[in-house]
Amino acid sequence: MPSLLYRLFSPNNRKVRTGLVIFGGILIHLSLGTAYTFGNLNPYLTSYLRHHGYPDMEYSKSFWIIALSSALQGLGMSFGGVLQQKVGTRLAALLGCWIMSGGVILSYFTVQYSFIAMCITYGVMFGFGCCIAYEIPLRCAMKWAPDRKGLFTGFIVAGFGGGSFIFNYIQTSYLNPRNKVARVEVNGNKYFDQEDILQRVPTLFLIMGGTYMVMQFIGCMLLFHPPSTTPSTQEEDCRAMIESEGNEDGQAKTDANAIAKIPSTPSSPIPPENILDPPIEVHPVQIIKTRAFWTLAFIFLFNGLGVIIVSAMFKAYGQTFIKDDYFLTLVASVSALFNASGRLLWSYIGDKYSFKLGMSLLSGLFCILVLLLTVTSIAGKYFFLIWICLIFLTFSGNYSLFPYAINQTFGNRYFTINYGLLFTTQAVSGLVGALITTLLYDTMGWSGLFFLVSGMTFISMLLAFSFNAKKPDGSDI
Repeated sequence: MPSLLYRLFSPNNRKVRTGLVIFGGILIHLSLGTAYTFGNLNPYLTSYLRHHGYPDMEYSKSFWIIALSSALQGLGMSFGGVLQQKVGTRLAALLGCWIMSGGVILSYFTVQYSFIAMCITYGVMFGFGCCIAYEIPLRCAMKWAPDRKGLFTGFIVAGFGGGSFIFNYIQTSYLNPRNKVARVEVNGNKYFDQEDILQRVPTLFLIMGGTYMVMQFIGCMLLFHPPSTTPSTQEEDCRAMIESEGNEDGQAKTDANAIAKIPSTPSSPIPPENILDPPIEVHPVQIIKTRAFWTLAFIFLFNGLGVIIVSAMFKAYGQTFIKDDYFLTLVASVSALFNASGRLLWSYIGDKYSFKLGMSLLSGLFCILVLLLTVTSIAGKYFFLIWICLIFLTFSGNYSLFPYAINQTFGNRYFTINYGLLFTTQAVSGLVGALITTLLYDTMGWSGLFFLVSGMTFISMLLAFSFNAKKPDGSDI
C-alpha cells in the first residue's frame, strides 16, 4: 500500500499531479468567485447601512463597493505575476487569497461603523487579494497541460463562476431564513427593514471569511510545479533561446501576426511538433505596442462594464416586480451554474474554432440579452430566471476567451503579467460603472441603464470582428 500511494502521488505521475493542480485551482477560484455574490448580498448590505448611520444609502451608492473591488482587480493583476516570480507560486497565491479573506473578515467590524472603511475592506482588500491570486493557478495548470490550455483553464475559471452558487444560498439561508420580503420602497427600489435580518449581516462576514481561508489554504498547497523533465519546461528553455537569438537586439518579436514555427534540426532540444504556438514570447513592455493588445483591451473594457453592472444589480432590479427573496436567491444561484458552465462552453469554442468567432458571438448575444432585459418585468419571474441565466452563460465567456487569446497571441512565459495588463481595463469598467449608477441612474432608470450597457457590448462585437492576430498557419486566433 505505501508503495502504491507513492507511485500514485509521485511527482513524476503527471496525470495525478495535473488533476490535483486543477482541483487546487478550482478551490481557489471558488472562493475568489464569491465576488459574484455581491448581487445577492447587496439588498441585505444596503438595507443594513440604511439602518446604521446612512439613511440615504441606495443601491447606486453601495455599488461603489463592488466597483472598487473590480478596479483593484484590474489595477493589481500584473502584481500577482511579479510576486509569483519573487516568492514562488504557492506563497504568492496564498498571500493574495488571505488578503482577500482578511478583508471579508474585517468587514465584520467596518460594516458596523463606516461605509468608507467597508469600501476598503470588502472593496479594496477583496479586489487586491483576488487580483494577486487569480492568474497563478491558471498559469500553473497551463504548464502541466500545455496542449489543453483552453480546456483546463476553463475548468478552473468555471470555479470562479460557480462560487456564488454555494455561497448565495449560505447568505440567504443565514440572513433571511423565513423568506421575508423587502417592504420599504424608495425611488422605485425596495429595502429590508426587519431587524432580525439586519442584525445578522456583520457575523455573515466572519462565516464567509473563515470558510474562504480554509478552502484557499488547501488549494494553494496543491499548486505543484511540473518536474524539470516535462515538455513544458523544455519548451520554455527553447523559447528563451529563440527569444534571445532570434533578434539582434535580444528582445522578443512584437508582431503577433508574424509568428512562425521552429524548423526541425538534429540539434533541436525537442521535436518541433511538441512546441506550442507561438514559439516565441512577447514581453509585457512590447505587447502594448501591438494593435492586437489594444483591440483586446477595448473589447474587455466595454464587455466588463456590462458584466459588473448586471451581476451587481440584477437582484435589486428583480425586487421591483418579484416579491420572493428565496426565488431571487434561486436566480442568483442557478445563474452561477450557468456562469461556470459557460466558461467551459466558451473555452471549447475558443479551442475548436477561434477567439475571434467566439468573442464576436458572445458580444452580439450579450448586447441583445441586456437590451431586452426589461421585458422580463412583463413576462414574469420565471422568464426573469431564464433571461438572467442566459446573460450569465454569455458574459462568462469573457474570462475563458481572453486568457486563451493572450496566451495564443503573446505566449506563455509572461502570461500572468500580460493578462494582468489586459485586466487593468476592468479597473476602468468598475469605476465607470459606479459613476453611471451614481450620477445617471436617477435620470435614465433601469431601461436607460440596460440600453447603455447593450450599446457598449455592440461596440465590443464590432471590435471582435476586427481582431486580426493569426496563428502560424494563418488561421484566426
